[in-house]
Parts: sequence; structure tokens; C-alpha cells
Amino acid sequence: MRHGRSVWLRRGVLCRTHGRNVACRYFVVSSPGGAGKRLVALTARVHAAETVGSFMMKGALEFLISNDPCANYLRENFIFLIVPMLNPDGVIMGHNRYDADGNDLNRKYSSPSKRQQPVIYYLKQLLYELSQENKLVFYCDMHAHSKSKSIFAYGYGEQGHSEQQQIFPFVLSQICPLFSFEKCQFNADKAKQHTARVVISEEFDICNVFTLEASFYGGSHPYRHYDAEDYESVGRKLCVAIAAYDKLGLFNAGNIEPPKEISESDVPEYSLKSIYENLKSSGLLKEVYGRRKFTNYPSSIRRIKTVYRKNLRKFTADFNVPNSSLHPKRRNHSIHAFNQNCTDQGSPFKQAPAKKKSNERANRLSPDVGEKGLFGRLLFCESGKPRRAAMKCVPIVVFAL
Repeated sequence: MRHGRSVWLRRGVLCRTHGRNVACRYFVVSSPGGAGKRLVALTARVHAAETVGSFMMKGALEFLISNDPCANYLRENFIFLIVPMLNPDGVIMGHNRYDADGNDLNRKYSSPSKRQQPVIYYLKQLLYELSQENKLVFYCDMHAHSKSKSIFAYGYGEQGHSEQQQIFPFVLSQICPLFSFEKCQFNADKAKQHTARVVISEEFDICNVFTLEASFYGGSHPYRHYDAEDYESVGRKLCVAIAAYDKLGLFNAGNIEPPKEISESDVPEYSLKSIYENLKSSGLLKEVYGRRKFTNYPSSIRRIKTVYRKNLRKFTADFNVPNSSLHPKRRNHSIHAFNQNCTDQGSPFKQAPAKKKSNERANRLSPDVGEKGLFGRLLFCESGKPRRAAMKCVPIVVFAL
């Protein structure tokens, strides 16, 4: 249907859901004529309770069909595919993250079932059909975050796109003061390999694929609560950032140089020249942002390392083990210091008598280690009965006591 002079809006049903047989609707926004235009996809509410995504989507959709000069520029150069609610079953049933079958749809993008996850299945089919004539250049899935504050984005950061993928969030941070570039992350651990941002990036070979996260609570810098108008403004400024990103010539693959003339008539509220100067000074055009160090190992491993270090610090504080013994190569020494300290302080625990060394491995460990080695001995009470087996890592030894 026509909505104004230069707005072409099409509404359709993507599919019927598996659980409640509800129609999942989509919108296509552009101007008349689609030859040579690029495709932008915006989705939200794949997790049912993340209502913040609906507010951001509302702001984006209302902006795209408005008479704003920037909206006119976007409609003339792009085709917007918008799916406001990917999980209507979960919304109707009051679920937090899952659909009617108890599945997290954001973990089903790699191989969705036509019967069990029809929304994700037909969304990918529609993207493939539209991308045959109009190349997909941008994909954004809108979410809400229950722990982290502020508004930020997650990216994939693989396939050599790590540097270029950080440019759009930086541009968005220059336009939207609520968006925090410092909190953005550009990696994906093993648990995220079936999410939208990973699968769409790999299958369509594009780098500008993001998960836009907005806090349920608010921002920390500056400290404030967010309301509906704040979330809607993020959706509007997301569209403005897409226009600014395109006006700077950054959608062209391999082209990260500015155009010879930067026309600001289509983005009147923001200075494209200042955005480019800030982008150039940040170092993102040639190298990774200097103040951030991106790691390739999963965040779960980082959490394990953090807990391990905290337990080691607690171990040294409780039993006065020297810091030099924390090195992995000196771990045997730290256990030995712990055992010696317990003996000197009259601990109710004492170690079992060492058995005779029966193999070469026991001989290599220590002159007073039993047959099972340092981690295989038992701790005994005064009564002589076994109290608890010594664990295989330092932090758990502390918990066992």
C-alpha cells in the first residue's frame, strides 16, 4: 500500500506459529522501485519477555514511514524488512525466553525445523528470496538485557570482519548518546554459534550483523532510568546511523575511505564530517580500537579463570601460603605449604601415613607422597577414620575443609 507520496509499505504474514497458530506478521518499507537497492532486516521479540525490543522497533518503524529527510534517503536507497515479533506464542503464554514448545528460538537459526520453529525457518527463506535481487547488508536483532546497564551491541567479530564490524557501533554512539560503544562486544563463544548474529553473518557473508541490547533498568553513565521514549529514540537513531554509515561510503566492501564530498542535507541534525573525524581519530578505520582488547576465547573461560583466581587468593589469605606458590608449576609446593601449615597450627585433620612408593610416577612427585600421588591422599580425623578425599584443585581443597 502507499503511505504518503514516497513511502511504499507492504504488510504480510510470514507464517502461522506452531503452538497457538498465531499469524507472525512482517513489514517491508521502501520507496517505489526496488532495482539496485540494498536490504536491511530488523527483528525483535525473539525472547518473549523482552518488551524493550518492541519499543525500539516502534521508534524505528515510525521513523521509516515519516517525512523526515533522512527517512526519505533510507527509503530511496534501501529496502527494510521488519519482523516486530518473532515469538508471538511466548508473548501470549507469558514466557520469559521460550516459545510454546520450550525452545529458545535464538538458538535455532542454524537448522530451524519447518514444523517446530516455522517463524525462524520462513524468516530465513524470506531473507534468501529478497537477497537474490537486493543484497543483504545489515541485520539487527533487538533484545533487552536484565543485568548489564546502558544500551550496547553484540557482534560476531569473525571472518576477518572484526575491525570493520566495530565501525557501525561507533557511528551509532556518535549519534545516540544513550548507546555505549565501550560496552560492545565482538565475539561469540560456543554457546552462541546458533544465534542470529552468527548464522546470518556466516550464511550471507556480511559483517554488519548485530544484537542490539537495551537494559531493562537504565544507564550508568549518566545514571538514569530509561522510559518508553528513550527506547523509541534508540530505534529512530539506529535508522539515522544506517544513513550516516551509508553516506560515509562504509557499506561498500573494502572501501573505508570517505567520499569526496559529504552532503549533510539528508542528515541535518548531525555533522557527518565530525563523525568521520572522530571515527578516523579512534583508529577503527585501520586498526582495532586502541582502548579495547578483544579476546578470541569464550567468555565462559574468562569467568572460570576469574573464579579460579579468586579462590586462589582466598586460599593464600586463609593459610598464609606465599604468593610465589600460585604459579601452576609450583602448585605442588602450595599444597605442601598448606599441609605443613595445618600441622604447625594443630589442625584437627592429619594426613594418612604415606604408603610405599610402588611406581615411578610416585617417585617423581615427592619423597613423602603416597601411591596415589599428592592429590590422592586422604585426610583423617583424630579418630583415624577418613574424613574427606583431597580434591584435584586448590580452590576445592579450601571448600572441602
